[in-house]
Amino acid sequence: MLIICNWIYGIWIGDEIGNIPFMMSFVVLMYAVENNSANLFAVILNGAGYLKLQFIFCIISPFIFVMICYFFIKVIRLDAYCIPLAIFLSNIYGLIISPIQTYLVFFKGKQGIWAS
Repeated sequence: MLIICNWIYGIWIGDEIGNIPFMMSFVVLMYAVENNSANLFAVILNGAGYLKLQFIFCIISPFIFVMICYFFIKVIRLDAYCIPLAIFLSNIYGLIISPIQTYLVFFKGKQGIWAS
């Protein structure tokens, strides 16, 4: 999709918006891959009722998102693609914590914060 994204954008929205930068498409692709990969583990954990750790990160991640956006916009002065990049970075825990939690709960029988 990334290779033919400009052609797809032309079919989808026409020439009204103009050329969408490649970096915007790439950052959105990174977020989509991260989100889909992390959701594989989140769905398993949600179905089994292991919600506490995910809930904690869901409360923390919006604050991380706002801080990253502020840094990107005010300090580094990035373009519009900083928003999906900030979403990607603020939700990166899903790629790190969710697989670890799934492994520890289902294969190692861990308790505590992992299994609550």
